Amino acid sequence: MIGWHRRLALIAAIAVLLWGSSGLLHPLMSWTNPRPASFMPPAQTSASGDEDLLVMLRQQNIKQVEGVRVIGRQMQVTLPGQTERLYIDLDIGEAVAGGDRARALMLARHYTGLSEAEIISARLITSFSNRYTYINRYLPVWQIDFADPRHMTAYVDTATDRLGAITDKRKIILQTLFQIMHTGQWLEEAELLRLALLTLLIGAALLMAVAGFYMLVRLRGRRTGLRKIHRGLAYAALFPLLMFPVSGLFHLFVHSPLLYGAHDQSPVIVDVASLQYAPRLESSDIRLVIAGNKVWWRSQTGDEVVYLEARSQAVLHGDEAFVRDMVGDRAGVPITSVSKITAFSDEYGFANKRLPVWRVDTGSELWFIEARTGVVAARIDRLKIAESWSFSRLHKWQFLDRLSEKIMGDGPLRLALRDGVMVVFMLGGLVLAVLGLLIRRKYKN
Repeated sequence: MIGWHRRLALIAAIAVLLWGSSGLLHPLMSWTNPRPASFMPPAQTSASGDEDLLVMLRQQNIKQVEGVRVIGRQMQVTLPGQTERLYIDLDIGEAVAGGDRARALMLARHYTGLSEAEIISARLITSFSNRYTYINRYLPVWQIDFADPRHMTAYVDTATDRLGAITDKRKIILQTLFQIMHTGQWLEEAELLRLALLTLLIGAALLMAVAGFYMLVRLRGRRTGLRKIHRGLAYAALFPLLMFPVSGLFHLFVHSPLLYGAHDQSPVIVDVASLQYAPRLESSDIRLVIAGNKVWWRSQTGDEVVYLEARSQAVLHGDEAFVRDMVGDRAGVPITSVSKITAFSDEYGFANKRLPVWRVDTGSELWFIEARTGVVAARIDRLKIAESWSFSRLHKWQFLDRLSEKIMGDGPLRLALRDGVMVVFMLGGLVLAVLGLLIRRKYKN
């Protein structure tokens, strides 16, 4: 065991120094990241009038759509192959020039609070990058750059009126360093090499920690100098040093597209000619929701939600009925339970972005459905449930969240206690690695 501990020391120390130092960036980003001026979309005026939405679409010679939504006295249309959405003025029946860009600018100012700042640029983003990463989920989005002192950038999704991300110069630098050092994103085009390299580093750290644990338990005797400090730190830092790599390795493989592919989320195209029915414009939220082979109009007024099937005129009352119908059609298996989720959890973490969602248990899988858009926000089997629990508990230490919020209270620093505890243990791991290298060098010579 001593021999293996020494042989693996160099590789394992590189892993600990690399991930420990980059891990410190995560709480730093949490503390310094720009925060939205608002977390909720702007209020939407209710739709009203006698216009027939299908007639309006045909008048514009629109033959296929991926989505339709009514916003006040405008109809937003998502067209196949076009990232910029079309807006039709319901009063005059004509397209609104630059309508999607104008809505994106309004949303960006709403979320940043920069009502007067000059806008440097506004452009559509259709793919993820190191600046707008996959964890933000929404695409396509508008990237709105402001000329304020922090060089703020907002990424907004006009289909849902949501904020995808908000960044400034500091966040871009820290985020880039984190991606390079912690996740190996620079190797994403060579996924097999990324898996092999990260597995080698994580495996070395794990084996060294196991060997170190054996030595702590079995080897007794007086220690002096660096060895005494190294051994003392090992008692405190050992279990965190086991928690991080175990959960990290689990996360690496389960989320690798090479080994555990993602479910198909490609948009469904609908022929306008096949649609026969549309709801009356008497609602605060009207949108087309495509679920498998069915096309529904979702109409919401207050807490009342009604779904009208655009081809058969079938009616469903409430989101739960729609979710049961949607998953029943697509999964083809009995549904064990359905419940509404309004907060993130170990099963359905913050990375999934969307709330509220409906949790549907089919026995073999959990589906998380955003009813108002028909989007499958997450679809996980038992293995992914276990991975999600391990990553939130063992890697992100979310078991300390409640204690941190109780002591720190609400506000931007409500999780500062949890982050502080993690920082202390990460620093202990870094010092442990450095001492180990010094001891290895001393006794090797």
